[in-house]
Amino acid sequence: MKPSSGTAATKVVQVVPGVAASHVYCVELADSLMELGVTLKSVETIFFVREVLAFRPDIVHIHWLHHFTGTQADSSSWLSRFARLLAFTIQLVIVSATGSKIVWTVHELEIPESHHPELDKMCNRHVASLSHAIVTHCESARSQVLEAYCSGCPGKVKVVPHGNLINALDNTMSRSDARTFLKIPASSLVLLFLGTVRPYKGVTELIEAHRQLNRDDVLLLIVGGPILDRKECADYRDAVEKSIGGRQNVRLILKRIHDQEIQTYMNASDAVVFPYRSILTSGALITAMGFGKPCIASRLGCMAETLDDNGGFLYEPNDPSGLFNALCACLENVEKLPEMGEHNRRLAQNMTWHRIAELTLQAYRGSQ
Repeated sequence: MKPSSGTAATKVVQVVPGVAASHVYCVELADSLMELGVTLKSVETIFFVREVLAFRPDIVHIHWLHHFTGTQADSSSWLSRFARLLAFTIQLVIVSATGSKIVWTVHELEIPESHHPELDKMCNRHVASLSHAIVTHCESARSQVLEAYCSGCPGKVKVVPHGNLINALDNTMSRSDARTFLKIPASSLVLLFLGTVRPYKGVTELIEAHRQLNRDDVLLLIVGGPILDRKECADYRDAVEKSIGGRQNVRLILKRIHDQEIQTYMNASDAVVFPYRSILTSGALITAMGFGKPCIASRLGCMAETLDDNGGFLYEPNDPSGLFNALCACLENVEKLPEMGEHNRRLAQNMTWHRIAELTLQAYRGSQ
């Protein structure tokens, strides 16, 4: 799909918040688009319009709006959020007026723990109306975005799956070496939660469901950093620590995990748990599948479309016993877990970035 001789390459500016500039998703997508002949520039600044206009792109592709329109800090006032939202949308209007097409990838339907959800929805509606194409990662996400922000323009919303991270993350550590490093007995069955510890991710429910198992040989490994500049998140960290109550078969590692460390925790585990209360799409799930891990997940968003019964234990998020029953099903099928993990790895291998880039380029061309 490289441009034919005499045809100019599509020029794209990928507007990515600075905190996500090195995010493996953005890096893999950018690299794969350039392999297809796209001329691409990444812009990270909040006030991006000057850089964009200087580049004169065909497409301006934006990600993670809330980093541009506000902050997660408790000190962020309604007025400051509104001012940033206004500045952001004005820049998009200027860019669009010069002939560039706006493409928005929706990673989150709403901002978790937002203090100003009405402003977030206002922002999303404005961006949806300005966008020439909107990208979601599955049909469920597409339906939710249509219902919430652009019910009158269904043709605008495209489905482009999330690519795998198999080649992007280190995976050279053996199971035995990972367990030796973490001082985990070889005989333990390890359930892993890996990711930022936030209220919507259901960690306290996971701890309670694990307690109900009443199995000393089943280790729950909770790994990830809390967000301490938000009171809700700081309080949640305290609630997580309190709910563990000194139990020896729950290990809490509260720190930010760098990409090169992920393999240690993944390879030490037998299954990975996603007890989320709400989610649109989950790169963490794709990561676990790429490491060949069976997954336990709530039937929400793209997780229900990405996992199947051959590789996961899905449960209804509104079922009070759903997570516990899913954990029990996992323990009842211990001998099948390696096979389930391999099934997930095969599924992940099909989510190639070359194919993702092709579909993204189709979305770009369909917007013009």
